[in-house]
Amino acid sequence: MNIREIINTVLNAGRVDSVIDIIHETYYSSDPKDWTDFCHTNIMRELLELKPDDELVDDHTIILQSIMDDDEEEVRVYLSNTDGEELGLDLIPWEKLVNISIDDRREGIDVYDTLSHILWEITFYGISSSQVARFRDDLVDQIDEIKANPDCLIEWTDFDKDMFDE
Repeated sequence: MNIREIINTVLNAGRVDSVIDIIHETYYSSDPKDWTDFCHTNIMRELLELKPDDELVDDHTIILQSIMDDDEEEVRVYLSNTDGEELGLDLIPWEKLVNISIDDRREGIDVYDTLSHILWEITFYGISSSQVARFRDDLVDQIDEIKANPDCLIEWTDFDKDMFDE
């Protein structure tokens, strides 16, 4: 399955609320539930309406797996290519993600849980593909500026001394 197929499965089952509940309880419990509902319903609609770019489909997979962090189980979501290289999803254009196969390596997990963690991961820097693109473009501009002006950088050893040695 891919993101679009999972969204369609959720919609056909009439279980969007199940996805929203998981997102809200796991990531946004301090925010109003109406906000989570509104944003993520719009996100699912946008993902279905995007014109896909299948550049990554043949050699990438979206992976979900459980990890222990400070004695607490967390869900790790990432993109893996055929060479085993792992990449974050948070800055990849959504149109490149919608048709990539998903491998949820957690046992006994349903599509509602799978979709909820993927939606949270891809919306880390914005609740629309255009917001994520603006953040990504700003980040690239900052990197280019640093590369063009390397003298403005602080050596880590100097930074380390200033911050940690007293």
